[in-house]
Amino acid sequence: MDIIKEREYGSEFWITDDDLKFEGSENGYIMGSKEIYLLNGRCCISFLLDSINNTTKRAVLPAYICNSAIEPFITRGFSVQFYGINKKLEPDIDEIVEMINGEPSVFMHMGYFGFATNGRVKEIEEKIKATESIIFEDRAHTLFSSVEKSFSDAEFSSIRKWIGIPGGGITNPINNIFCFKELDSTLSNASEKRFKLLRMKAAYIETGDQSLRELYRTGFTDVEKLMDDDKSIYLMDELSVKILKHLDKSILIKGRRENYKVILNHFAKNDRLEPVFKTLPDNVCPMFFPVFTQCREDRDSIQSDFASKGLYCPIHWPLSDYIKSLSEESGYVYNHILSIPCDQRYSESDMQKIIEIINN
Repeated sequence: MDIIKEREYGSEFWITDDDLKFEGSENGYIMGSKEIYLLNGRCCISFLLDSINNTTKRAVLPAYICNSAIEPFITRGFSVQFYGINKKLEPDIDEIVEMINGEPSVFMHMGYFGFATNGRVKEIEEKIKATESIIFEDRAHTLFSSVEKSFSDAEFSSIRKWIGIPGGGITNPINNIFCFKELDSTLSNASEKRFKLLRMKAAYIETGDQSLRELYRTGFTDVEKLMDDDKSIYLMDELSVKILKHLDKSILIKGRRENYKVILNHFAKNDRLEPVFKTLPDNVCPMFFPVFTQCREDRDSIQSDFASKGLYCPIHWPLSDYIKSLSEESGYVYNHILSIPCDQRYSESDMQKIIEIINN
């Protein structure tokens, strides 16, 4: 057995024995008292779309978005327009106003990396509502931030980027305009496989057994394909619901905020990387510590260099094939952004190691 006890930063979470103890009472709701637990974020969007009267089948979405958030619209025959964002990850308000003049049936907005960058959408709330569009807010990046009360009709989020959990999507219908169909099945095959892989990664983190590392990495890729290929809508499995309901949000928020601050306070000015957000407002629970690479051509080499040192920085997101054109600033974000992990798994000493990797 090949044993290498080196710390790994980023990539998939894991589930330990302690995570399965479920001591004490349940900790209440994540989004609100109407929340519904589904397999993933794609299931949440699909569930909402199937619960409204889609007569015009036209949607206006942010251009900076995950491909899996677009697919439910496409598979249901929607025509989709994408409004741009700037380098602050704020939406192009003028472009939104122009697009909603066509009276879409769905308008969607979101903040990024924990920051309420979509706050300016509130400025045109009345114009959006005047179109009678149904308004979705994607909270995948701002799930644990204290954001202003949404004027949207529904909000939703994936949970798997926040904690170790087999399956995780939450939707919260705010307004009573949805006609939900009853769901009764889980994609148990995928959830069970993910649980075993999350446990396998925990064993790797504990032992450093390199054979486990290759197994879980291949396994996560395979199970992701299994879920991507199945377009049906599924409920969240029972274990994931239990994990979610016993989640101590305060520990998650505190850990992420402290780690973000450590990186921010020790980030050495350089000609390769620049933080996207240079302050951390009190209401923000960061998802990652996002940076821009100064040179587009350097991003892949920087990402590979970091990975060789045990720091795994994903790219949010690869550009979807459904998006045919981009504004200059939207294109800049897609081509230059890199996400540095700062989540609650890690201590201050872990952050110091990450800082060494970044600054060197």
